[in-house]
Amino acid sequence: MLEHIKIKVCEAYKALNKNGLASEGFVSVIDRTDELIVVPPAFESADLTYEDMLVVDLVGNVIEGDGDVPSEVVAHAEIYSRFTKIQSIAQTYFTYSTAFAQTGRDIPFYGTYHGARFYGDIPCIPLSDDDFIMDEDCDKNEFMRVVGKNVAEQMQGFNFVEMPACLVESIGLMAFGTTPQEALKVAYTTEKVAKTAYVCEKMQPQIEPARPELLDVVFEGKIVK
Repeated sequence: MLEHIKIKVCEAYKALNKNGLASEGFVSVIDRTDELIVVPPAFESADLTYEDMLVVDLVGNVIEGDGDVPSEVVAHAEIYSRFTKIQSIAQTYFTYSTAFAQTGRDIPFYGTYHGARFYGDIPCIPLSDDDFIMDEDCDKNEFMRVVGKNVAEQMQGFNFVEMPACLVESIGLMAFGTTPQEALKVAYTTEKVAKTAYVCEKMQPQIEPARPELLDVVFEGKIVK
């Protein structure tokens, strides 16, 4: 079942593993025909093959495969169910983008590399004030479900061409694409933008965002693409 998608997800996982980042990220893909999600199991292995991939429904139930379902999948399911243009999500915990997320900060637009790829500050979605998150009986899966629902609600109106990523307060980065490779590319690019922003602020603590007019010119591809 869904062999072609399993192969793509496995390749994305191996790309993370090759860079020593298998424990720093998670990739999922949805098959819109049957509304099923393909994910790697919740364990790390350099020998993972496409046959090890799990097929789960939008509730997180395993339809095919053996192994534990990563808790992130329930958050992804909430997003997939609301945004049909999103086919893949890469959720990563790379250092600089995660640092912005854990301090609850957007990544500011400081220059052309950022502006050619993201139309404006990369937003940090705050966690919900829902009391359930603070419930002592709330397990990780339910917590991630609430997080996914909250992110999906706050992403209403997003143009995913202009802004293909967001941070989630206290958690990390979510990057979106039509394939796992595209979603991972967005994640790597976001991390580079976050690192550059961090260095800029260290070098010049009083730095101001770049002029909005520059963003319009750059994103339209008149200077850099």
